[in-house]
Amino acid sequence: MHRRVWSDVRGAVPKPTLGATLRLLPVLLAFVVVSALASAASGSSFAAGLLVTLLTAILYAALWLLVSSRLRHRNTAWRDLVPGALVFGVGIEVLHLVTA
Repeated sequence: MHRRVWSDVRGAVPKPTLGATLRLLPVLLAFVVVSALASAASGSSFAAGLLVTLLTAILYAALWLLVSSRLRHRNTAWRDLVPGALVFGVGIEVLHLVTA
């Protein structure tokens, strides 16, 4: 799907490899760890919960920036990916708050 959004030609995109998958796995696990730690830490007080919520959104954004920088179109600077990463981080945190 990422290739379609960036209008990359299928032949120009590198094939997935085991090494690339193994490099992505720790980042995906980090999403789970951040979520679990945030849930555990936010229950102590309202101020702590608010701070944890803000920090968690930033951590989600940073993790997504890392993932999307590996998937990006070749002519795009990483700074161009920051707004999307911020939207992703805030969106994931809003989903977490609504479901929790």
